[in-house]
Amino acid sequence: MEVTKPIKVDRATMRSYLIDKVLDAIVQWWPQELRAKTIYIQQDNAPSHVPVNDNEFRAVVARTGLDIHVTEPPKLNQLKCANYHLKR
Repeated sequence: MEVTKPIKVDRATMRSYLIDKVLDAIVQWWPQELRAKTIYIQQDNAPSHVPVNDNEFRAVVARTGLDIHVTEPPKLNQLKCANYHLKR
């Protein structure tokens, strides 16, 4: 059994992982016929996650030729009244 030591995951670590692992896998494995479509990478609201307007992430994405965006789900107080049943 392999044991790993815990590491602190801050924003720089998360950005590095997204760029080096996630984007790399998307570029390598995304089907050619879907490359013109927008790809959304949804994160939860953890403070260490990459902001949706992160310039370093955007610069790397621009070099891939793909339309990739990082998103976060809305916070509970940002939900529209149509989603009111979720607050009960």
